[in-house]
Amino acid sequence: MIKTVDNGVLRINGLSFLDFSTSFRGFNVVRKTNGARVPRFLLFWSGISVAEVKKRYDLESRKNDD
Repeated sequence: MIKTVDNGVLRINGLSFLDFSTSFRGFNVVRKTNGARVPRFLLFWSGISVAEVKKRYDLESRKNDD
């Protein structure tokens, strides 16, 4: 995991939290074993890459309950 600060923006592995979160726009990240949602900030701070998230976890489409 490579952490850098560029003009006050923390980047882990070259991505800011906004960049990381945008990769999963419209989806919830859920565990494959029990279906529990995983907060994105925990994944970001752990240093896991976007490709690893897509491999290790399921992406569940967010539903609009209106």
